[in-house]
Amino acid sequence: EKRKAKLVNEHGQVLTRVVSIDGEQEQLTKEQLMKKEASLPQGFTLRKVSTDPLVFRVVPKTDKSAGGNQPGAAKKLAPPPPPTKKRRKPEKGVNERGKKDGEIKCSVKISEHDLFVKVKNALRMVKKGSDVKFSVELTAQEKGGLESQEARTGVLESVIEGVEGLAEASAMTHEGRRSYVMLTQV
Repeated sequence: EKRKAKLVNEHGQVLTRVVSIDGEQEQLTKEQLMKKEASLPQGFTLRKVSTDPLVFRVVPKTDKSAGGNQPGAAKKLAPPPPPTKKRRKPEKGVNERGKKDGEIKCSVKISEHDLFVKVKNALRMVKKGSDVKFSVELTAQEKGGLESQEARTGVLESVIEGVEGLAEASAMTHEGRRSYVMLTQV
């Protein structure tokens, strides 16, 4: 913790440091400080320079750099911050998309439980209003032959059975190594 430095005289009174115009420093009690302020020549005032320890400086009232009695004069010492660029907000309707699209991918070697979890996630996305593309992709080793075509069709048929009544499934589409079904909200 930071300890505040307080100057105390032999009577236990807290002392305040005052710096005169000439740069001379004195240690004054609160009562002496009030008398000093009242006895200052016309056109001069006390300005608080520091709070820890408490330090005052005698300054001319018209001295803007010292603050004087003018409210807000100390704030004028620092230059104003540079203006910031305002970001333009896009107009409504300009870059909006009608519906969000999501895609869930799997391979033909997917286990029954993993397929169930993916169908469940697809249904969650459909309920939020997204269209979901459920795709089955073949790897280079699995590619080719009637068996791979049947395997893709089998996976997609089980997806269609899983979403029956909860989402609408489009017809199966086959494109090269990939087959997919689009799931939409009922």
